[in-house]
Amino acid sequence: MNNVIKLGRAKKELTQARLAELVGVSVQTVRNWERRDTQPNAKYIVELSSLLEIDRGDIVTFYANK
Repeated sequence: MNNVIKLGRAKKELTQARLAELVGVSVQTVRNWERRDTQPNAKYIVELSSLLEIDRGDIVTFYANK
């Protein structure tokens, strides 16, 4: 499965730093999410889904298929 967070961020023309600022996490956290080193908790999945206009299920599936 494609990296839905990275693709959603690119579609919205957001840098990792800007996405981190909007969501309220560090840039390193966004990097870790995109590399699948860590995954966002439920709160951040909801925020990312809304902000990047990505289905929540697609985010969950992205991490489930690691």
